[in-house]
Amino acid sequence: MSHVLTRDEYETFIWPELPDGEYTPFDFVWGLADANNRKGLRQALSTYGGLGLELVSVTFTEEPEEYESFRLHPGVQVKVRRLDDGREGVLPTFDVFVEYGGTWKLMNLDEL
Repeated sequence: MSHVLTRDEYETFIWPELPDGEYTPFDFVWGLADANNRKGLRQALSTYGGLGLELVSVTFTEEPEEYESFRLHPGVQVKVRRLDDGREGVLPTFDVFVEYGGTWKLMNLDEL
């Protein structure tokens, strides 16, 4: 099970309700999102890979966007604690979570 929204999930559950679908091809939007997510993941692994991190909290700085079948949660702040020295900080990697069908998944990763 992936913790990141897959292409099939995006196209099947999310895309039909987004207003972008009326004037933008799905493949274009998915291509951009996928490329940005891959870049953000590479940067996060390069910066934080191998560090022991403990999740402290997940908060949202913005109100959720409500749709009929899902909810988008922008402004994600994931606070972690380093296991080696106890320092805490917010990972700048996360951008939007999506909640649908009782499941939460990461929709967008930010570049560092």
